[in-house]
Amino acid sequence: MTIGVGLGCLWIVRTIAEGDYSYAFMGTALAAAWLSLALTEAGSGSRIMRFVEITLLVSSICAVVVGYAWTGSAVLMALTLVILGIMLLAALLSYVLPKVRRSK
Repeated sequence: MTIGVGLGCLWIVRTIAEGDYSYAFMGTALAAAWLSLALTEAGSGSRIMRFVEITLLVSSICAVVVGYAWTGSAVLMALTLVILGIMLLAALLSYVLPKVRRSK
């Protein structure tokens, strides 16, 4: 997990060298997502840790969306569409699956 956070930080540093802000947004999203995953697997059960975990997850998604809006990068656009598709699928399945199970 340290590799993911380190890679995210390297992408942020790469922005300074190249001046392409899409790397900074992707690095921020990657680092926040890996930190959220690390907190999930640590599983302390504390309400504060859960809040931090969810905040990091939401900030990861927001970094990709804001990065696309700011830079117009095609990679960030694709990531935004994938994230929205996964969220739509999750919402649809969480609505449909309980109804299918009740009907049996």
